[in-house]
Amino acid sequence: MSDENNILPKEIEVKLGASSYERRKAAASEVENLIKAHNEQGDGAKIKKLIGYLGDEYVRSPQPNFRKGGLLGLATCAVALKGNAKLHLDLLVEPVLKCFDDPESRVRYYACESMYNIAKITREALIERHFNKIFDGLCKLCLDVHLDVKNGAQLLDRLLKDIVTESDTFDITTFILLLQKYITQTNPYIRGMLVMWINALDSVPSIDMLEWLPTFLDGLFNMLSDQNRQIRQAADLALGGFLKEIKAMKTHVEFGPCEKSQVGMISILVSQCKSRHNFNRVTAVQWIYEFIALGKEELVPFYPVLVEGMLHCISDAVAEIKENAAKANEALIALVRKTEEKIDLKGVLEKLTVNLLNDNEPTRLASLSWICMLLEKLPQDMSKEMDIYFFALLRTLNDDVDDIVILDIQVLALICKDNSQDSFRRVLKEVYNLFQKDQILLEKRASLVVRHFCQLLSPERVYRELAHIVSGTEDLTFAALIVQMLNIILLTARELEPLRIKLRNCEGVALRDGSTKSSGAGSSKLFSSSNNSNNNGSNKTSNTQRSESRSLFTVLYNSWCHSPVSALSLCFLAQAYDLASVLINHFAKAEISVSFLMQVDKLVQLLESPIFIHVRLEMLEQGTPRHFALMKTLYGILMLLPQSAAFKTLQNRLQAVSSMPRYPGGNDGSDAVSKSCVDFTTQFVDVLQQHENFRNKVLADKGL
Repeated sequence: MSDENNILPKEIEVKLGASSYERRKAAASEVENLIKAHNEQGDGAKIKKLIGYLGDEYVRSPQPNFRKGGLLGLATCAVALKGNAKLHLDLLVEPVLKCFDDPESRVRYYACESMYNIAKITREALIERHFNKIFDGLCKLCLDVHLDVKNGAQLLDRLLKDIVTESDTFDITTFILLLQKYITQTNPYIRGMLVMWINALDSVPSIDMLEWLPTFLDGLFNMLSDQNRQIRQAADLALGGFLKEIKAMKTHVEFGPCEKSQVGMISILVSQCKSRHNFNRVTAVQWIYEFIALGKEELVPFYPVLVEGMLHCISDAVAEIKENAAKANEALIALVRKTEEKIDLKGVLEKLTVNLLNDNEPTRLASLSWICMLLEKLPQDMSKEMDIYFFALLRTLNDDVDDIVILDIQVLALICKDNSQDSFRRVLKEVYNLFQKDQILLEKRASLVVRHFCQLLSPERVYRELAHIVSGTEDLTFAALIVQMLNIILLTARELEPLRIKLRNCEGVALRDGSTKSSGAGSSKLFSSSNNSNNNGSNKTSNTQRSESRSLFTVLYNSWCHSPVSALSLCFLAQAYDLASVLINHFAKAEISVSFLMQVDKLVQLLESPIFIHVRLEMLEQGTPRHFALMKTLYGILMLLPQSAAFKTLQNRLQAVSSMPRYPGGNDGSDAVSKSCVDFTTQFVDVLQQHENFRNKVLADKGL
């Protein structure tokens, strides 16, 4: 005990643990004088013992007043030692750090005050050796419920920032580790302190905070949604400063994972695009837009994740976010379009395919626009990856929004424009199957789909392929339905006008054997033609065109036979009146249902339209086989109809021409028909029989 009294006089010990602040302060002043004396004498051992004694017997004492006196004494020791304080830094700092967690608020306050005085003296030495522990303590003290303690912690915090910003040897790695530890905290006081530290360190020329930005970027963004307005503003200011620095940089920017961070900035920004907080999303979209302009083809590896982020925000409920996302999306599309490097096409398509089924209309439209651009840019690569997105495109045909359906058809048409016939055939085959499975889609969208396909592609190519598909179908009921729809489109849609003109060039099917010469044994001429020895080049061209038209008629006719009324209207369009007059005789073999009569009614209405004006004018050409065949067909239709409005319409038209005339070449104009008409009629009768067998099978299956 005597040794201890030699370290510190008894009267100082008593006053240092007194309840009065004034007495403790006076004792601390006396301790300061003792330390100065030892320091002048160069007696480091006594200094060490005295500092250790204050720490052990006072700062670690169970008595609050002793702890307060000890903290005052340690502070005065540092002041007295001045430059030599760093030689005893651990003895000075460790007891004070322990008091940061003291249960007494005044003790915690004195601990802040004591550390403040120690820091003023030791400065860089303190930062180098004890920064982590002091920072940890400040993060606790800034949450203190007592205002004095909180204010004391703020004073100490400002001093530490001043010391760090003036230091040339501060280890930024140490701070980053602490920043990562606390950046996820949601307490506004901790957040406020961290943001101020980030801004302070970013202002130091010797410290490159941009290098470490990916490690705390997500935390800064999360502060944008803090309930405290000052925190939000501080975080926004910090982010704005970093973005400005990035734009001003001429060196490489690390957008993805790097040595400093396993999560890249692009991934962080896309994640923030999905935040439930508006401020986070609008800032993230702004950053992505700037990154697209800045990074250019350096962003190639991140195209899939960028697409995901933009498609999410493009349907945002906030107008500003939606507009900015649309602008960023356009910039990204333009960048991808110009990219010459190989892109992760599969990854991009997977994101687009998922978003084709998104609930939001703008996202679905944007996804289709992306696929459209990629088909134009990389047709061969897109063909190889077709299975990823193709069936999603088919499902999109059933979308409730017409604009989306139309754009979807354009995308499918781009696939069809592929040089490969297989792509064209596959698209139409799958669309046909989709109509077959989905009755609602057939009724709502089928006409729109076919018309736009004909507008974007060759109408003849589309109809030839569809006719080929219908010919191979096993569901004859659906075949009849689809043929009726295709026939109505053929007769009424403006997109099909070139096809109608081509069919009119057939110039009719020969009815009589004497009306055309056979070109050889066993040959079967489907249409009448004139072959004169003095034909010039223009006649050859005309014959070629006529031959193509007849080929088209033959292809369509083979499928149109599934719907007798459609087959008859096709004959009218191609001016094949001879064949029509033969077919009308076989209508009695067809199923005369309400649907059938409605089709006949519709045909009569169409006969009154401009589409069939050539048919009405042909009624005036009396005395020819074609006129006789036409009139016979029209009267046959009249006989099929019940006495309805359509019956009266057709009857009035026929009466306007006069009663049915007779062809002067024979008693009733029913000379032997040509082999071509026999072939066509046989085809028609065979298909009618197939439909009857199919109906019987369906009835039998239902009975079972």
